[in-house]
Amino acid sequence: MSKKVTLVLLLAIAALILSGCTPESEPPEATPVLVQEFTATSAFELLYPVNWINNLIRPGLLVFGPVEVVSLNAPGPSVTVYRISPLGAAGELDEELGQFLERGPLSEQFFLTSEVLEASLGQYAALRVEFEREAIEELNALTGYIVSARVASRAVYHFVATAPSEQWAESWPLMASVLQSVSFNE
Repeated sequence: MSKKVTLVLLLAIAALILSGCTPESEPPEATPVLVQEFTATSAFELLYPVNWINNLIRPGLLVFGPVEVVSLNAPGPSVTVYRISPLGAAGELDEELGQFLERGPLSEQFFLTSEVLEASLGQYAALRVEFEREAIEELNALTGYIVSARVASRAVYHFVATAPSEQWAESWPLMASVLQSVSFNE
């Protein structure tokens, strides 16, 4: 079997497994998609759809999503990765997640829609939480999911999946599959 076919099957299987873990009570069925692999040998690897791109905004901040979302800031699904270096991540994981929420989503009119719960990310124990923002001024209503983990190097990663609220149900299974494919190299 070719590497691309294997990757498609892995993504489809991950979507099916994760469909029971979504915030939605009845998630849409998984649809196989062609994927490409992102590899940062000193950080992490993941699979994402071939019609998505990745953009390194600055060291420690990487965005994956459709070209119109990542390059043109159009509304749509995306997965953003924040890496906090071991020197900057001295607290326990729950403290790091709390600080991230306070400096980010909660400072920008978002509110939590779930409790912070245990999860996994790659090969590590993690914490996850869901959030939303209602439509305000020129901004669409937005739904999101954050999963955070501390890796062996002591760095903390926050993976943030977001989509306009009206697109969440159709976008979540694909974004969940991207998150499920994460494997850390540090």
